[in-house]
Amino acid sequence: KGYGLVFTHRARIVTRRHLLWLEQQGQLPEGTAIQGARWRIPAPSWAAGISDSLSGGRGIGRGDNESQALLDYVTARLDSGLPQSLRQPLLEYMEHLICDRELVQSSIESSLRTNLALCRKMAESGKDSFSQLRVSLLDEVVSSLLRAPQHDLIHRRQQVRGHHSRLRGLLRYLYRRGLVDRDLAPALISPPCYRDSTPPTVLSEHQLQRLLESVDRHHPRGRRCYAVLTLMTTYGMRPVDVCRLGLDDLRWSDKRIALVQSKTGRVLALPLLPQVAAALQDYLRHDRPPGLCARQVFVSLDWPHRAVRSVALCADVARALADCGLSWARARHLRATVATHLLRQCEGLSTIQELLGHRTAETTQRYAVTDLEMLRRVLEETDP
Repeated sequence: KGYGLVFTHRARIVTRRHLLWLEQQGQLPEGTAIQGARWRIPAPSWAAGISDSLSGGRGIGRGDNESQALLDYVTARLDSGLPQSLRQPLLEYMEHLICDRELVQSSIESSLRTNLALCRKMAESGKDSFSQLRVSLLDEVVSSLLRAPQHDLIHRRQQVRGHHSRLRGLLRYLYRRGLVDRDLAPALISPPCYRDSTPPTVLSEHQLQRLLESVDRHHPRGRRCYAVLTLMTTYGMRPVDVCRLGLDDLRWSDKRIALVQSKTGRVLALPLLPQVAAALQDYLRHDRPPGLCARQVFVSLDWPHRAVRSVALCADVARALADCGLSWARARHLRATVATHLLRQCEGLSTIQELLGHRTAETTQRYAVTDLEMLRRVLEETDP
């Protein structure tokens, strides 16, 4: 409490690390730091705002209210019929992921789904302790969780890797706690998943046009989403680069955009096309409040209007895609779509490489495999 309400989360992390060090030195009994993970120091709503402002808008950590909500969600999902020797370690492990590692909600849900299936399988098999866990049981759990069809080997491999990763985290935690005799995590050998095993997902020109026309620009969220979609469907910009786009990057007099890419660190110069300029001006004039400290173009719609994050931006794009009947698509697919359409317009790979900001031409060549129509024409012309 001596740190004040603003730094309670950081103080809790530092204190827990100190307790771990004292345990290693033999000054405290084992398990003291794990008991410290249950500490809850409430903070008022205004403390989160000050914390975000001190840390550049990113925040020092997850708020106590959000962490408690995730813990309540995990507790409600755990079966009351599970043996206490299985239920309690799983609950403590999920609390470790929420409070110590601060995983996002989607990762928490995925980890809970996989590890809860393991506990249920153990209870059905008559095993009431993790010390009775065997590798064969782990393989049975992973096989039961696969949802991809048998013929889709690529997706099945990806699902196996995901379940193995989540199970390894639990197994390492149990081994550190002394609840299992040996570390079973290395026994989970995942199948290889190659980077270019499947071509990127590409939207057609008709689907892109339908996407832009379906956005309702009569309210602030729609105008912001339309400006974001215009940037991503015109230049193939990454969502993180759209979030980092600043007001100083828009050179209205020169009719160009100059931004530093987050992935490569290079300056990317793009022409400011009329349709992009119109969408940005419509959003800046009506929805972005003047005089903000944040210099990013896209800010949150509610006070205190901080720079929007890529997670929220991708969620808006996914919602727009779902509204126009493209629920299978995501924001990352728009980048491959732009590259493929330019390739179909007989643009050179060097031009596409310069537009997308790739370091090498080999990265740009990956998008060439999506042009199926051009490959069909080549086959028809070479067919005797």
